[in-house]
Amino acid sequence: MDRKSPIPRPRRGLHLFTAGCLVLGCLALGPGAAPPAWAERAGGQAEVVPPSQRRSVFGAYLAAGQAEAEYDFGRAAGLLDRVLAARPDDPLLQRRGMLVNLNAGRVGRAVELARPQGVVDPGEVDIAALTRAADAIKRGDWDRAVKSLKSDRRTALARYSAPILAAWAEFGRGDADAAIETLSALRDAEQAEVLHDLHAALILLAAGRPAEAEAILEPRAANLEQTAIGIVRVLARARQALGNAAAAAEVLRDFDAL
Repeated sequence: MDRKSPIPRPRRGLHLFTAGCLVLGCLALGPGAAPPAWAERAGGQAEVVPPSQRRSVFGAYLAAGQAEAEYDFGRAAGLLDRVLAARPDDPLLQRRGMLVNLNAGRVGRAVELARPQGVVDPGEVDIAALTRAADAIKRGDWDRAVKSLKSDRRTALARYSAPILAAWAEFGRGDADAAIETLSALRDAEQAEVLHDLHAALILLAAGRPAEAEAILEPRAANLEQTAIGIVRVLARARQALGNAAAAAEVLRDFDAL
C-alpha cells in the first residue's frame, strides 16, 4: 500500500497581500498549496530521508506554513531558507519562498529565488518574471527588463503591471514613443484606463513633452469628483511646465474644494 507523504498538506486559501514596486496589487498564495515535489516519490511513496534531516527540514517546512498562517512572513521566510538549503532546486519551494520573501519585504532574496525558477509556461509572464524585470529596471538593464515582459500571455497580476513596467523600461532605454505604445495594452484592460493615462502622462513629462501630457489628462479635469489625486497632481505639473502656473493652481484648488 502506498504511504502518504509525512508532510501534511497545509490549509488552502490563505491570501497574502503584497505591497511593493511594482505597482504591483495583491497576491494570492495558499501557504504551500501542496507539499513540495521532494515530499513524495512517484506513486505516492515517501522519499527516504535520514531521520535527523527529516526532523530539521520537515519541521522547518511545517513551521513556515504556521508562520504564514499568522502573517509572520519574516519568520516564514527564514524557515523556508532552511528548507531551501536542503532542497535548493525544487521549483515549488523556490516559488513559495519568492512570494513569502516579497511579503516580508526581502526583495533581494525574492529576486534570487525568482531567477533560477522554471516558469510553468515559458510563454507566460508571471510574478517571477515581474520580480526579475523590476530588479533589471532597478539595475538599469533596460533590455533585459523589456525582454522579460514582452509576452502577451500574462497572469492576472501581470495583466496590469507588466505593461507599466515594460513601458518604463522602454523609456529607460530612450524610446518614449515605444513606451507610450506599450502602455496601449492597458486601454483594452477593464478599468485600467486611469493607469494608462497616469503613466503615459508621467512618461511624457519625463521626456520633456508637457503639452502632450496635459492633452491626455485634460478630459479628466472636467469631472474632478471622479478623478484620482495622482491625476490632478500630474496635470498641475504639466501646466506648470508649460508656464501656466495659474491654471496649475486652479485645478489643485478646485480639487481641494470638493
